[in-house]
Amino acid sequence: MSGFDARLDWARAQDAADVLAPLRARFALPRALIRFAGGREITLRGLQDLGMHSGASGLILGNYLTTGGRSDADDFAMLDRLGFEVMA
Repeated sequence: MSGFDARLDWARAQDAADVLAPLRARFALPRALIRFAGGREITLRGLQDLGMHSGASGLILGNYLTTGGRSDADDFAMLDRLGFEVMA
């Protein structure tokens, strides 16, 4: 395995760990509100759908303090596609 392949495998392992974080939190704290917030489009990238099914109870929409986040329309479309009810 080349050094590049090893780094790619590590990146995939980190992605899996990031996606499963809400699952671990949900197991440890079953009544807690667990929300995805800033940076999720960077850390989870295309795995946000899986992240929402892994135990997150919500997400925070909008821009961050100094940078723009994912559009509200994209987040609402993801929630609709996954069958989640939006409860303002």
